[in-house]
Amino acid sequence: MMRKHKLKNVLVIFFLVGSVVLHAQNYIYNSGFETGDHSGAAGVGTSGNLTTDYISNWERANSDCYHSPDWWRKYAPSNNFSMYNVAITDDAWASAPGSTIPFNYSEIVAHEGYAMMGMGRYELIQQKYNHNGLTDALDNSPWTTITLKFWMRASNKVPLENNTELKVYLAKKKVKYKTNNPDGMHYQGHIIDCNSEFCDDNYRKYKSNTMYEILTIPSSAFGTVYPRGEWHQVVHTFVAPSNINKLDWLVFDLHASGSIGSNPCQDGGYLFLDDMQMLVGCDDDCSRTDGPITSVVLGNTINATNAFSMALPGLPGSPLPLSNINKLRLEVFANNGAITVFDKTVECLNGLDHVLYWDGTNAGGSPLANAIYQYRITVYNDCGQQQFTGSLLKVTDYAGPNVTNFDEPCYNGINLTPEPCCYEDIYENNKTLIGVDPGWSEFIVARNIWACTAQPDFSDEVVVQNGAQVLYRAGKQITLAEGFHTDKGAVFLAEIKPCNRDGGGANGKLANFGTGIYIYEEDDPDADTEGLIFTATVHPNPSNTGKFILEMEDHSEESYVEVLNIMGTLIQSKRIGGESKTTIDVSEFPKGIYLIRIVDGEHSETKKVIFN
Repeated sequence: MMRKHKLKNVLVIFFLVGSVVLHAQNYIYNSGFETGDHSGAAGVGTSGNLTTDYISNWERANSDCYHSPDWWRKYAPSNNFSMYNVAITDDAWASAPGSTIPFNYSEIVAHEGYAMMGMGRYELIQQKYNHNGLTDALDNSPWTTITLKFWMRASNKVPLENNTELKVYLAKKKVKYKTNNPDGMHYQGHIIDCNSEFCDDNYRKYKSNTMYEILTIPSSAFGTVYPRGEWHQVVHTFVAPSNINKLDWLVFDLHASGSIGSNPCQDGGYLFLDDMQMLVGCDDDCSRTDGPITSVVLGNTINATNAFSMALPGLPGSPLPLSNINKLRLEVFANNGAITVFDKTVECLNGLDHVLYWDGTNAGGSPLANAIYQYRITVYNDCGQQQFTGSLLKVTDYAGPNVTNFDEPCYNGINLTPEPCCYEDIYENNKTLIGVDPGWSEFIVARNIWACTAQPDFSDEVVVQNGAQVLYRAGKQITLAEGFHTDKGAVFLAEIKPCNRDGGGANGKLANFGTGIYIYEEDDPDADTEGLIFTATVHPNPSNTGKFILEMEDHSEESYVEVLNIMGTLIQSKRIGGESKTTIDVSEFPKGIYLIRIVDGEHSETKKVIFN
């Protein structure tokens, strides 16, 4: 009978050289108007000189307007402003100050902690942060990227669907709105109130400021990409602007992209925000350009208003950029493939940033004849290459707006090349693996191709049934739940297979070999996973000297280590024995990528290291 064992989750920690964590209780809320004569506006008395007074009075007088900082319900419970005038349920809201939420309404709770923020149309939620924390980190970092993270939840009751978009900025100073009249809320002799112009794009303009737009989430994304009534995390990486040291404010604005309904405050929608962070660098160690390649042709007719478009399928009318493709070649042929009329290649280390178009011209820019053409599109990424072929029809010369036509297509929001994850990582629980005979049954849990660390739930069992032959293959790690066991006669293979990057991938070829963990159950029908597989860490990585420290835990006296070059050739081998620490020295070899394979009986693990 084989020894009992368990695959232990190996946690890879990406150290961020700097971060600014932004908490709800530190945020400043204002409607964009800090001063001005608000008297008489929307039922407010004569005391409304400050925005905070204005908003609280306005809310108490106008239960159909939902402009409010929702964290007040936690941090200022004694304030005269009533928490129950806020859209804090997905069902409805109470209509009178001091009312209680009906028993059958489910109150929205914060994603993190016990406070969150809410914003209606044309509200600003913004925080001044210490930009020196970011600039110092950028100065000491190999990256020039910043990652913005936050959680958001669109209200079910007040949907964000009517030309309202979320804009996120970095700004030099606090963002304020202006009107054409210095009396704040007054415009052309009358009061801008909630039910008319208060939320109208024609009346709301920013005061002079230096602003850098980070992100825009259109209204079309709410209800599709980000379904209403659920918390969703937004992660966006962008290149730090050159004037980052002068931008002190992070600003969220629920902005209008056009006029909407008769009650623009209510019709504009309502959005909850929570748990904002800004991080220097990218905390995901996967490449942008890995994972499967899907169809890239969305339109194959060229006429006066349409060019031949190459993109990933997305929302209706919103094709997605070829973000996981680092190289694309378009060949166009005439006379059933006999003549090449167009041949161009673009290559982008970190992926293509937008949709590519061909407008029906040759390499010199002259229009081709109206006819049927054949095309061949070859796309490449870290996992290989794929071709798409077909026919396209040119009806007339394209005369629409300028198209990208392969000009500056590259994504520049990240300037590092992390390791690939061409096979999704795997975690399993509560699954019975039946298998297929003959052959293997392959169970790969598909996840987002940029997410490399699984968050498994270890609460249930995985069973490999009698007679099953099961193969697991993943790029980095496989995690099995606490109750994993095999029935008598079952065969289970778990394989870690690094990516084969041939076919023109931007980073050359990674060694094409796999390491495996084999479980052949012969005697014990219910062998539980009790022991621990060894753990191994390597540092520093990268190394400027070519020397790496390998630290081990839970390994046996028979363990040893192998070092392979980028082509998979074995260049070193040494026994570890019971030592907890050993040195790997590749300084005599050329600088580059090496693979360290640690073997302990039938268990093994491979680490990628960089000698630079």
